[in-house]
Formats: sequence, structure tokens, C-alpha cells
Amino acid sequence: MNSAAGVAAFRDRGLLRLPAAADPAGLAAARAAVFDILSRAGLWTEGEGWTLAGADRPRWPALGKAPAAFKDRRLAAVLETLVPADLIAGLEALAGARMGTAGGLSRPQLLWTLPNASAWSLPAILWHTDVPRAPQAGCPGVQVFTFLSPVGPGAGATLVAAGSHRLLNDQGELRSKAIKARLRALPPFARLMDPVHPDRPAAPGPLGETDGVPIEVVELTGAPGDLWLMDMRALHTAAPNASPAPRLMMTWRFLREG
Repeated sequence: MNSAAGVAAFRDRGLLRLPAAADPAGLAAARAAVFDILSRAGLWTEGEGWTLAGADRPRWPALGKAPAAFKDRRLAAVLETLVPADLIAGLEALAGARMGTAGGLSRPQLLWTLPNASAWSLPAILWHTDVPRAPQAGCPGVQVFTFLSPVGPGAGATLVAAGSHRLLNDQGELRSKAIKARLRALPPFARLMDPVHPDRPAAPGPLGETDGVPIEVVELTGAPGDLWLMDMRALHTAAPNASPAPRLMMTWRFLREG
């Protein structure tokens, strides 16, 4: 992660994939805790897999109700062990600023999407940022994503507009709604966020270039233990889950300190 190539890739795209980078003991503990909750909720049976017959099937953009125990602070403490301490220490080199876990956004949380679509489609809606653009330049935070079960293409993985973090950094403080409106005025994002655009893409991939910045929609797929790191300026969204299994991911936000 701390290689010159890794730092350059993260700063260029706002994304960095780290295969099998989660702490192995933390991954085992987190999976045991989460699947125990799912078993007690009747959604998982050891040896049989997912048992979703009794669960209400939501319709996109509804994600479906998650077990209440997913919000237990004791589970958050277990999820923290997924991310190695040396990776957390290395976030400063990626972002060019000290990163910490103070604040309400900074507790690990599970991301849960039940099967909610018969066919996958690239969303035009719900694109957003989780933090405003601040007047000071630079990365406001790094968001870590990892997987508790495999998440393949079309299975509800978070979508990120890679490169979008490099835009609008000279326009003072902007909140998510204003960021989205200004980006939508640019050709690549018009293609993405206008549902009737004549050149709208049907799948993740390159959208085009604006102000010399290539923009690409990336689907954060992976296996248990894989990690993705995202600059929190990047535009991103939830996606439909057209697979037969729930999407089960963990995210943890590290925010700029000073």
C-alpha cells in the first residue's frame, strides 16, 4: 500500500484495491460473529447457506431490513480487528494528512443488501458523497471497504466514480447536493446520472474525461479479506443486488485530523 505506485494510484483514481489484505484472525472473528447473528435471525444455516425464504424481498432502491444486532457496538469492536494496524498507520501516506477515527462517521458498520432486483442495472440515482468538500485542499478522509462474504458483479457492490475526487476542489465548501449538481453538468456525469441520456452506459467502465481527468465507474467487488480504500471526496452509490445472496460488506471511515 505504501509503495510509490500505490500512493500514486490512490491519488490519481481515488481508489486502491488491496487483495487479501484484511487481518486473517480479525476476518475469522468477524465472520464468526456476523454469521452467528445471521443464524439466530434465521437467514443463514451452517452447511446449507442462505435461508431467505421467510425474508421479505425488497425492491430496488430499498436494500432490505438488516438484523438489529448488526448495529450493536460490541460487534463494531470485532469488525475493527479486520483492518490491520499497519494499514491504518499507512493511510497518512496515501492521503497526505493524519487520519483518525473521531466523530460519528468513524465506527465500523456492516453494509447489507438483500436480493432486490431480477436484473442488474447501472443506477442513475443515489449518487452522493458522505462528507462536504472543505475549503482546504486535500483528502478529507479515507473509507475502507471489505467483505464478509463474496460479492461478485451485479451483487449489490458499492459503485464509485473513480477520478471524481479530483474535481471541484477549488470552489470552496460544497455539500453533497451541490457537488452532485455541479458534476451532473459535466458530460461524463450527465451520461451517468441522466436516466434517459442517449449515450448512457449499461455497465461499469470508463465514462469519459473532464478537465483532463478520466472518470470511470468501478464496482467494488471482492472476496472475504479483500480491501478497497476510497478517497471520501469520490462520488459513489449503492447498487441493485441481482444475485441470489445478500451483499455483506463492512465499511470504516477514517477522517482527516487537522
